[in-house]
Amino acid sequence: MGLWKSYQYYLKTRPVVTKCLTTGTLLFLGDMNQQLLCYRFSKDSLKAKPDETFLRDHWNSKYSLAMGTYGLTFSGPTIHFWVTRIIHRLIPYGNAPGCFAKAIFDWAFGAGFMLPVFFVSINMMEGNGYGAGVKKLRDEWWNTITTSIKIMPFLQTANFLLTPVMYQQLVMNAIVFFWFGYLSWVQHVDKEHRIPQENLREWDEIKHSLADPVLSHLHLTEPSDTPTPTVLQTATITPIVTQPVSGSETKSV
Repeated sequence: MGLWKSYQYYLKTRPVVTKCLTTGTLLFLGDMNQQLLCYRFSKDSLKAKPDETFLRDHWNSKYSLAMGTYGLTFSGPTIHFWVTRIIHRLIPYGNAPGCFAKAIFDWAFGAGFMLPVFFVSINMMEGNGYGAGVKKLRDEWWNTITTSIKIMPFLQTANFLLTPVMYQQLVMNAIVFFWFGYLSWVQHVDKEHRIPQENLREWDEIKHSLADPVLSHLHLTEPSDTPTPTVLQTATITPIVTQPVSGSETKSV
């Protein structure tokens, strides 16, 4: 039996368990993907030793396990009952306007309920406490929902319009693979340790120069926000002192 046929079989016979396992696995992998991307665009990747690897030296398994646990125990069953028991009964229309209304309602449900639960539960599972989760929610909630409203309603409209109900959560999971990767980035990446956008091009040029054998002797240094002194700023001005000589003439030294 192939993987897809096995998934279809268990989706029909054990839908809740199957969707929970699928959601948990995708959120776990989504967090790993987010950490890998952040590592590749971080200063650590440029300073890494030749024998360093991402999984052994830089992957934080605690973060990925927390995301997977959230998907397995909360997001998976919640989305299952939300899609199969609630949203289609509240808005029973399958045309384009009805699917768009479902998508907006789905976005409001995520912003108002799922997002607060996410930040609070992830912080508690990581040992940061309830207060840290509330603070994170207060700091990031508005930016997160303004980002999601630009993307999620349109993807969900296409999902509700084109995908059979049985597979709609699978499509949602494919979407949240990237969406929860973004949320994990919001949760875990400290803004003070991100590379400034204006320095990304400079770092890319440094990496290319290190690959050049002629330029490989250059010493790699981290970009600094302090401007490099110019020649005029570092030049020493020698004063001109005049000394009296014979008669009324003077001599410059």
